[in-house]
Amino acid sequence: MRNMSLRKKLLLTITPITCAAIISLAIISYHLSSDAVMSQQEKNMEIIVQKTVSELDRWIDEREREVILLSKDNLLKDACQGRRSDEAQKRLITYQQLSPVYENLVLIDTNGVIFMLALKAEGVIGMKLSDHPEYSINIAKAQQGQVWVGDVGKSPVTGRPVLLVTAPIMDNGTFVGIVGTPIELTYFSEQVINKHKIGETGYLFMVDSNGTVLAHPEKGNILKLH
Repeated sequence: MRNMSLRKKLLLTITPITCAAIISLAIISYHLSSDAVMSQQEKNMEIIVQKTVSELDRWIDEREREVILLSKDNLLKDACQGRRSDEAQKRLITYQQLSPVYENLVLIDTNGVIFMLALKAEGVIGMKLSDHPEYSINIAKAQQGQVWVGDVGKSPVTGRPVLLVTAPIMDNGTFVGIVGTPIELTYFSEQVINKHKIGETGYLFMVDSNGTVLAHPEKGNILKLH
């Protein structure tokens, strides 16, 4: 009886220890698996972020090349000097229609005053962009002969977030005007940012150095502080 009792006691003692060991191993295994999953997710997120940054760089480079090409258009050069204005207006409209990324296309005189638009909007013709802090640097850089990608600002035409890219228009070495391409930032958000999903409910969004949201799956969050 004593041996049987002892055997029962041993079984009762060993079983909880064995269970505890199994549970401990399960917990350790779970944490290791969880850490591995989290580590892999972090790596995946880092890859997605790097890929998105590279896409943004390429996207902006393309916009710079486009504005440079526009600045070399002889018809636009003439328009800046008061010639062939009707033809230039039609060409701006055509360019804008072919590129949905543009909110508009604008010609600006050497003092930074808008004098022609692809899409007409009340109160924009005659607007002096140097009076607008977010766009004044574009004018200053164009006057210095530089192509410039400005900061994101609210469009005076639509109120939507735009990125103004500008290039000086030169005719035989003389600065005669500026071409501006206000870029729809929501277009980049829709084409790139919104396509990336993190897990079941995660998503990407983009902010500038001041914490202003530049791209977000929910358009209402763009241009708000994060």
